[in-house]
Amino acid sequence: MTTASLPVTPVAMTDLSGVTFVKVWSRHAKDIHSLAKQILRDGLLNPIMVKRHGGKFVVVDGGKRLAAMQLLKRSGRLPRSLFRVPCIVSDSTGSAPALSQAPMLKTDAELARAINAARAAGQSPEAIAARFDCAPAVVNYAASTDALHPQIFEYFNSGHINLEQAAAFSGIESQDAQWRLLQELGPFAHAKDVIAAILAGKTVVDMPDGNIMIMPSRRAPVRPARLAA
Repeated sequence: MTTASLPVTPVAMTDLSGVTFVKVWSRHAKDIHSLAKQILRDGLLNPIMVKRHGGKFVVVDGGKRLAAMQLLKRSGRLPRSLFRVPCIVSDSTGSAPALSQAPMLKTDAELARAINAARAAGQSPEAIAARFDCAPAVVNYAASTDALHPQIFEYFNSGHINLEQAAAFSGIESQDAQWRLLQELGPFAHAKDVIAAILAGKTVVDMPDGNIMIMPSRRAPVRPARLAA
């Protein structure tokens, strides 16, 4: 969901330093309890940011998330997938990892399903955005996937196109037009010429002679916005 793709490295909790559970707990007990509940419900959404220092990893950002996982571990409720903590690592001699470059640990399709489930449960867009640490517009992008052509929806679920591209496709009113545009401009939805044409507000209509004409859509396409860091 971000423009960067920094690698995520699994790190054992015992190799993470710079955060003392007791100290963090004494200052942020309420936040840690809330984060622990969120991790049980939604999983860990963002990796911990760390710097390598000798044989250890010093936590740069994510101390409360780490404390929440430590709390879950102490109570025997930590999900097995988090026995090794997902981290973004930089060398001790380099600069700290940029928070804006941290990838979400959910795929776009997983995030969209979780957002849409929260919408169906009656949560407000603002509450959902806060829950999943995303821009409010992303909640609308997730909702727009309901309007996708079934085959494009399958491409989205399989990771061939991302949420921004899926939202752009949904900006074309006719599902048949979505699919025909994909076919006209190329079979790969992630190709730059395909998404550029969609974001330019183009759609496809069938002509009486059987040809295809690409012309401006009557409905403005959904334009992507970057997630909040």
